[in-house]
Amino acid sequence: MELAEGKNGGKVNRFEKGETGNPNGRPKKLVSSLIAQLKEEGYEGVTNGQISDVISLLLNLEKDRVKVLAEDAKQPIYVQRISRRLITASDKEIGDFIDKQLDRAHGKPKQVQEITGKDGEALIPTILTIRYPTEPPQDE
Repeated sequence: MELAEGKNGGKVNRFEKGETGNPNGRPKKLVSSLIAQLKEEGYEGVTNGQISDVISLLLNLEKDRVKVLAEDAKQPIYVQRISRRLITASDKEIGDFIDKQLDRAHGKPKQVQEITGKDGEALIPTILTIRYPTEPPQDE
């Protein structure tokens, strides 16, 4: 790299052929490098199916067993959080929770709406026919 005279009187760095001003390149993004590091350590992302399976299993356990899982620091965070939520929830909240999870896992039931005409009759479109005279009206 050499300093050269710039157009406006200042000094400008001129790179020789094959030389770069950023020898280490652009730094990796934090998230990308974190993901790569965790994958190297053997961790993998959790899938929707795994979360659904954990919820299904937790709903089938006794409350004492769920408490143990909620307090076990060796369990994945999502297992701990779901377990804590199940322990502290009221019966109504657990019912709502189960409904939400079933909707996520299996989809909401199909809702059908039937639209009928007056007195339950089928809707029949009315077709209007408009006829225009072919000859203009004559003044009398």
